[in-house]
Amino acid sequence: MAVPTTLGTIAGSIVAVEISEAVLDAIVIAGLLVILGLLLVKPDRWIEGKARALAPFGWVQAVAYLAIGVYAGLVVLGVGFFMLAALILLTGYDLERGNALKVFLLLVVGAQSLLIFGGSGQVDWAAGIPLALGSAVGAYAAARIATREWAKVWVYRFLIVVVILAIAHLIIVDTGKYLV
Repeated sequence: MAVPTTLGTIAGSIVAVEISEAVLDAIVIAGLLVILGLLLVKPDRWIEGKARALAPFGWVQAVAYLAIGVYAGLVVLGVGFFMLAALILLTGYDLERGNALKVFLLLVVGAQSLLIFGGSGQVDWAAGIPLALGSAVGAYAAARIATREWAKVWVYRFLIVVVILAIAHLIIVDTGKYLV
């Protein structure tokens, strides 16, 4: 999973350095709408985490992880949702195990993007370091909570709220600057 994701991330990051902000915003909004649709269709797949055999890694998964990598290299925002959806819906992980693997894959994605964007001078280190530390602390706290049985429904609900808020923010705030 990491290999196609990494290859896609490298390709997406190279393109992202050259692409306009308006196009990136449109890609993010479209991506988040897809994720919202995936969350709302068959919610039991997300909540119940039915134990099932993991699907063997094949070309469908390779293409999906490559596409997720490209998206990650382009915009990053929301890539965790795509990764989690692929791990649950395509590969067969439950929410808890899928989330753990997602974190590892996002580490790979982040390292690739950091190398490319850092090399082109597009990293704000003063903002990025505290953000990374806050993300690490938040991820640790969330992982502790997410392992509790009652948390599955709340994690699912929280995912829906966050996706809706991200879409609303992008439509109201970010796209408004292109209309002026």
